[in-house]
Amino acid sequence: MSATPPGAREDDVPRNLRLLEELVEGQERSWGSTLRWGLVRDDDLSLWSALIIGPRKTPFADRVYSLGVVCGSAYPYVVTEVRFVSGINLDGVDQVTGVVDPKYCGLRVNKRHKLRPLDLKRLNTTVLGAVPLLNEWKILYRILDVLLDLQRKMESEESKRLVQPPRGSLFEPF
Repeated sequence: MSATPPGAREDDVPRNLRLLEELVEGQERSWGSTLRWGLVRDDDLSLWSALIIGPRKTPFADRVYSLGVVCGSAYPYVVTEVRFVSGINLDGVDQVTGVVDPKYCGLRVNKRHKLRPLDLKRLNTTVLGAVPLLNEWKILYRILDVLLDLQRKMESEESKRLVQPPRGSLFEPF
């Protein structure tokens, strides 16, 4: 049985190597000191934690937002699941669970990647709810791209009008 996921090319970077590169990127680069990400546990490349410092001159300023990121077994061919732990009022974030709806931040499945029915059963239903919009995910996207996109959404004009929950508010634990 081939270790190459469906839709992958033989010259694609293996999942674990890709995730290790992203780990190094999250630990060694500063990204303007506004983004951080790393593993929840050293022995599990699937579960990540991330921090976004709220952009200046927005309702998110002077706040640190904690997120959970899950890179499933089909990553990078299938979008990551992203969930805010810190309370936030932002379009595309479920106000009960904190889950980020992929259609709001450019998170999509690569067109060349064909999922089989068994694969679909294993995916999170939050991601499947936006399947028609998941056709543009590129395997080159990284956790950093997701965080930057969320940060840009915080800086958008429509987000600047959103009233934020009290400091210290949390969604259910990740």
